[in-house]
Amino acid sequence: MKQKDFYIRVLEFACSKTGIFTLSEIREEFSQEFENIDGLWDAFKRQIMKESILMLPESGPSAFSRDVQDSNKWDSIKLHATVEDRMRLLEYTELQEARQSSEQALGIAIIAIALNVIGLFYTIISG
Repeated sequence: MKQKDFYIRVLEFACSKTGIFTLSEIREEFSQEFENIDGLWDAFKRQIMKESILMLPESGPSAFSRDVQDSNKWDSIKLHATVEDRMRLLEYTELQEARQSSEQALGIAIIAIALNVIGLFYTIISG
C-alpha cells in the first residue's frame, strides 16, 4: 500500500484526538514513519503559520505569531483540529473510496466486455 501523505497522516492524528495536542506530540508520532521528517516539519510549520492547517484553541493568530517567533516555544504550542481540517480529511477519505469504487467498476466492466466478446465468437463459430 502506498504511504499516505504527511499532511493526511497529521490530519488523521489531529482528528483522532478529542482535545488539544502539541506540536511535539505530532513530531514524536511521525518521526519514525517519515524519513525526511525535518524537511516535512519545516513545511508543516509554515502551513500552521499561514493558518491553513490546525488552529490554536484559545489564543488568536496574533498570539500564535508571537509564539512562533521564539523557536524554543514551537514544541509547546497547543493546537486542535478545526472543522475545516475534519472536512479536508472527510473529502480525502471520500476521494479514496471513490477511486476504489471506480477501480472495481472498471474491473467488472472489463470482465463483462470479455464475456461479451467470447459470446460473440461462440455465436460466429456455431453459425
